Amino acid sequence: MTTFLHLVKKARIEINSYSSSAKGIAELVGNSLEFTSILINIRIEVKSDNDKFHVIKLIEKLSKICLISNSVKTKIELKGIINIA
Repeated sequence: MTTFLHLVKKARIEINSYSSSAKGIAELVGNSLEFTSILINIRIEVKSDNDKFHVIKLIEKLSKICLISNSVKTKIELKGIINIA
């Protein structure tokens, strides 16, 4: 979330609301229990179609530059719902 908020601020996009939830799948790998995938559902509300377009592009960029996503070996998937208010 902090990477996303940084990108939003840098792009000067006004966000009305933001919420997210995550679901992880843990499996036995060898002798240890590990997360094998994590799904993060993001819900964002913006003011315009233009902001929605830019937020979609930022979400696509997140997976490449997010510190946490790039630091773990688990597959992380982002799904976004962007509404206009």
